[in-house]
Amino acid sequence: MEMKSFNDRFCSFRNCVILLLVLGFLLVSKLSTGWVKAGPDYEAGNRRRFMAVIRMECVLILCNIFIYSQLMAYYDRDENELLKSDRRLLARDRERASKLLIVFMFLSQMVYFLYFAPSTFQFLFFDICALLSGVWTNLLGLVAGFFLVNCSMQLLDKIPATRFLVEKINSIRYIGPVISDRKHQIRVLLIITAVMSALMWYSSDKIVTKEVTIPIKNFSGADGGVRIALVSDIHTGASVYSTQVHKVVEALFRLDVDAVALVGDLVDGSVEQIGTRMSPLWILTHRFPTYFVTGNHEYYYGDARKWFHLFASHRIHVLNNECEMFHRICLIGVNDISSGYSGIKNHHMNLTLAMENCTAGSSRIVLAHNPASVLEFSKKDLEKVDVVLSGHTHAGQYYVLAPLVSQILPYFHGLYDLPHGHGKLLVSAGTLYQGAPMKMIRMSEIWVVNLVNKAS
Repeated sequence: MEMKSFNDRFCSFRNCVILLLVLGFLLVSKLSTGWVKAGPDYEAGNRRRFMAVIRMECVLILCNIFIYSQLMAYYDRDENELLKSDRRLLARDRERASKLLIVFMFLSQMVYFLYFAPSTFQFLFFDICALLSGVWTNLLGLVAGFFLVNCSMQLLDKIPATRFLVEKINSIRYIGPVISDRKHQIRVLLIITAVMSALMWYSSDKIVTKEVTIPIKNFSGADGGVRIALVSDIHTGASVYSTQVHKVVEALFRLDVDAVALVGDLVDGSVEQIGTRMSPLWILTHRFPTYFVTGNHEYYYGDARKWFHLFASHRIHVLNNECEMFHRICLIGVNDISSGYSGIKNHHMNLTLAMENCTAGSSRIVLAHNPASVLEFSKKDLEKVDVVLSGHTHAGQYYVLAPLVSQILPYFHGLYDLPHGHGKLLVSAGTLYQGAPMKMIRMSEIWVVNLVNKAS
């Protein structure tokens, strides 16, 4: 009876919370519209991000309820078959596990609000909360995966024609116990989560260099080709410190390239909070011409224009819908696809404007943070473009997310044909990580893009 009472109380509480979360998710946008629009200038974009975080938290809490219900099944058993002393031990263990799981989930979800917190709170809590959020993401993916396996096995077991498959799978050594024994399954799930998280944490700032050669018809650049290092999604701030930025610079200094393209999401904070963390980047321009375009994260915290001024003061070429001729090619930079929602007046993505000053007949290389931008460019403009360099997707960042993200996004990772014209689109998985210091192995990457003349 004690177990039923616990489960009944949990189910009633869970149902009430789910109802409130669904209502909150639906209402928060409508109730906050006026407040967001009332934000002066860039603050409107900051407020929009804050409300997006609240909506996201509603979804994440629903995920927490799902995780909790699946993991706490470890303690499900018929208490009528237990001695009174064993029932007390079971209740004690269940209570301890419940408290530990709730604290873990609370801390892992705090990370998204810490982006808006003062520096002192970020210093005290960000690293541990960010790390736990990565563990939480891996845990959610694995819990969901095992849940689908369990549902499939139950369905097969109910169909007489397929019941033999269940018996066959359950008889397989090592696999059978994971499928048929729920307690064993949960133990295995937690071990996989821990091992996966540790490996991803280790690889998060182990930067690898990848190279691609893109032939361009009637290439206007130097005869030997032009080599550009593609860097994106450093996400300085949060759990990315000057140490990690320095590793990026060290990796770039080992390369033989003609220029560096910083394709958005360099920062996750305001100049006032994290400006000093970017200092290792300033020496780049002493060796390479360096170009920057915005990503969506530049607009989330503080005034993005302060970053533009800081970058420009260190000789980084900030391309706000602008172009520059470089080695006889036209290097074009567009603002992020989301920049129109930043609150900054007359600040949006405009490829037509950005290409206006390209020299006639020059090869055109576009820097655009989000690869989905190419779907917004006009057919007329795209037909003039030879290559688009992008980032943004992180290739999912997590093993448990990559299969889903690859199906949702129009462009995921690697080299694609542009939807119109003859050009190519290259999507980087990012040079570092966002949020949790975790990344799939060999996916913290710098691309060396070798642009050459296409043989006729």
